[in-house]
Amino acid sequence: MVQESIINSFRAKLENDKNKSTSLATVETLLEVLDKSRATTVAEFQNELNQVVAALEKTDYSSTSIRSAADLFTRFTSLAPAALLDQKDFSQVLDLYRQRARSFIKNVRGSRAKISKCARLFFTHHMNILTHSFSKVVLETILDAHKDGFPLKVWVTESQPDASGKHMFEELKKHGVQTTLVLDSCVG
Repeated sequence: MVQESIINSFRAKLENDKNKSTSLATVETLLEVLDKSRATTVAEFQNELNQVVAALEKTDYSSTSIRSAADLFTRFTSLAPAALLDQKDFSQVLDLYRQRARSFIKNVRGSRAKISKCARLFFTHHMNILTHSFSKVVLETILDAHKDGFPLKVWVTESQPDASGKHMFEELKKHGVQTTLVLDSCVG
């Protein structure tokens, strides 16, 4: 059974930092699990992670983001030389996993800025952009282009039932980006 403290920690990460992605909160939570792990085998550790991921997927956050981040975390951290995996002292394997997990989190933290920088090549002056829902990556990319002097016109669909597009619209307006909210009933 997954400790409630792990789930509460995950929720707190997202509630305390509105700019943090569900994916980043997931991998940070999995690192906490890794730091506390008393597993003595790879299978035992994998079972711990699977239980935590299953519990995280039951929260109100995007299960797709949680699963995707967890899969990438597991693939990145669990790469270990066969000689190390064959040793009787599994704590050395966990130490390597922790080191790789911290490196992975460092990369994830910088990914939004990297995506924004790469996407800028596709922007042109007076460009029209249609976006659906709310995405922190898309928001940062558009805001960075706007700050760099690209005059843009952004059309944002309302995205019912959660009206996440309205949130995107408000954020863009707040930063001075020319934006129009398109009702879902008008799309089509």
